[in-house]
Amino acid sequence: MRLLWVSVCLIFSLPSLASATGLAVSPSSLYIKTGSGEARAAYFTVSNPDNQVQAFEIFADDFQNLIRISAPVFTLSPGGAKKVSVEMTAQNQRQTGNQRITISVVSHPLTEKGTQIAAGAKISLNIMDTDAKTKIPTENLAIGLVALGSLIAAAAWQKLRKN
Repeated sequence: MRLLWVSVCLIFSLPSLASATGLAVSPSSLYIKTGSGEARAAYFTVSNPDNQVQAFEIFADDFQNLIRISAPVFTLSPGGAKKVSVEMTAQNQRQTGNQRITISVVSHPLTEKGTQIAAGAKISLNIMDTDAKTKIPTENLAIGLVALGSLIAAAAWQKLRKN
């Protein structure tokens, strides 16, 4: 009975001991084309749907040297929003090829009361090199030519056989 009483007390006291935070990110996927004449930036909006001021941190999970985030750390008032840009770094604009980078957005309240839980979101950034030429490996090309030649030879043999 005593264990039940302690459990009930803990369950009702948890909401007062911990607070969670919220965030909204739009869109969930970004695209940057790195071909000649293409824009080398993408934009997304971070919003604070919570009822208190939130601190936000934005960072790339991998390939940090390929991109630059315009506002990696900032705060937003309740209901506020901020447009953030992700740009290719100058030295990597022509040598990235096709990449997929995950960008993390993390928020947490500025007030310190009890245990706080941060919220996070992931954004998929797809970098596409539009100047990259599709290359067919020579082994596949040879196999394809042999198969095509075999089909032509079989069709010709069938035609000769019917005559």
